[in-house]
Amino acid sequence: MSKNTKLPLPSHIHALGVPYQVELVDVIDEVTDDMEPTWGDTTNISRRIRVAAFLDTRRRWSTLWHETLHATLYTIGAQLSDDVEEMIVQSIEHATEQFMREHGASYLKALDTEKD
Repeated sequence: MSKNTKLPLPSHIHALGVPYQVELVDVIDEVTDDMEPTWGDTTNISRRIRVAAFLDTRRRWSTLWHETLHATLYTIGAQLSDDVEEMIVQSIEHATEQFMREHGASYLKALDTEKD
């Protein structure tokens, strides 16, 4: 697959069994603290994750994972300040990406093996 090929996002994900609709959108009506466009957002009430269409494939998928982590925190009822929630989500996101880059194939293979 060439780097320019877009690997499509799923239409929905589950955060601990709770379904969230996934939408690829042109614009998210928010900006970051440094006035950059927002890459994604999660709405717990409507159970919706939006990902910015202008992102490349890697960033779309990492944004979907990032927003899935937010959805998971909402699902467990975590009540955190925005700053603390973002710190937790970013830490788990980056740790997971590093683990999957280093051990992802083995991990997925192990999941497919029969239980002893």
